[in-house]
Amino acid sequence: MKCPNGTLAAAKVFKQHSDYSGELEVLRQLNSPWTIKPIEWNDKGVASGNYQAFGLRDSSFAYIVMELADNGELFDYLDISGPVDERIARYYFRNLVEALEYLHTNGIAHRDIKLQNLLLTHEFDIKLADFGLASSPPRGEVGGLRGTLR
Repeated sequence: MKCPNGTLAAAKVFKQHSDYSGELEVLRQLNSPWTIKPIEWNDKGVASGNYQAFGLRDSSFAYIVMELADNGELFDYLDISGPVDERIARYYFRNLVEALEYLHTNGIAHRDIKLQNLLLTHEFDIKLADFGLASSPPRGEVGGLRGTLR
């Protein structure tokens, strides 16, 4: 979708009754070059301004509009391109470590790290996304299984 300022964005739409408040709370705290950034959100089902034109106006839904990582998931990229050069793999790994260090320093546990949640920007930089399972547990008390188990 195109934002009112002309930039492209992605929207994550939720059923009104679904619990996404934790994800929104975490996203609002983030200010890292390695994490996806929210642009606008609404939990009342009524979009403001130009977002109504994109169908974000049904009272049974809530949404978060986020910056667009226009090269998609790292998972899909690797599926199509195959293995990447070791230098690129190291770069991506370093980006992920920096994102996790930022989160952990700020008391946030992502709890769903996987290739599908590592998005690629226009410049092929990594952005960590999908904070639906993230939490801010007391120090040293991260526990329990979460995420995709295969």
